[in-house]
Amino acid sequence: MVTPPDIEAQILRFYHAEKWTMGTIARQLHIHHSVVRRVLAQAGLPRGLGHHHVPRKSTRICRSFVRPWRHSRR
Repeated sequence: MVTPPDIEAQILRFYHAEKWTMGTIARQLHIHHSVVRRVLAQAGLPRGLGHHHVPRKSTRICRSFVRPWRHSRR
C-alpha cells in the first residue's frame, strides 16, 4: 500500500521537528508503526535509530519513601 505524500510529510515533520517517537507518530496519525518505520527508512534514517533517546524515569522505589515510619520506630 502506498503512503500518501501528505502523511509522509507529517511523519517526517513530527519525527525531525517535534522529536516524536515512532509510536507517538503512529498513534497520532492512526497508522501502523511499521508505516512510520518504513517512511523514516526511505528518508535515510539508519535502521535501529527509529526513536529519539528519551531517558526513562527510574522505577525503583525507595523503601524509606514507602515506609518512612519503619525507620523511626527501631
